[in-house]
Amino acid sequence: MSSFKQTVVVVDDDPDFVSVMRLVLETDGFWEVIDTFDSLESFFTSALNPETKIPNLLVVDIFASAAEATATVPITGFQVALSLRDLGFQFGTLIISSMDSPSLLRLVRDRYKDGWAYLVKSADLSSEDILRAAREALLP
Repeated sequence: MSSFKQTVVVVDDDPDFVSVMRLVLETDGFWEVIDTFDSLESFFTSALNPETKIPNLLVVDIFASAAEATATVPITGFQVALSLRDLGFQFGTLIISSMDSPSLLRLVRDRYKDGWAYLVKSADLSSEDILRAAREALLP
């Protein structure tokens, strides 16, 4: 395994899920979780700071919502990922949700092609599921 680790930022308001993601990804040895955010506002503001290191992978809840949409902060996790991509940011995106919506992922892939994966939060979610989805989401 290479000593180069893929950097990850996790944005989710569920601290238990964030802890699981960090544990699974970092235990694998291929990933380094460089930051976590419990709100879209704090992540989006941080991402726009030129001194912020942009991750190789963004893990974001598709329906995470900002307290209030503004001209600078989109309202959902999905919109945050799309907005940053439209601004030219290059990172893979692992969209997470408790809802299974493969049609939404197809729609996103039609627009952006590579660097997207979808993971359904469920009681039977395994470490292997998380790692497979994370690798699938990386940009080539």
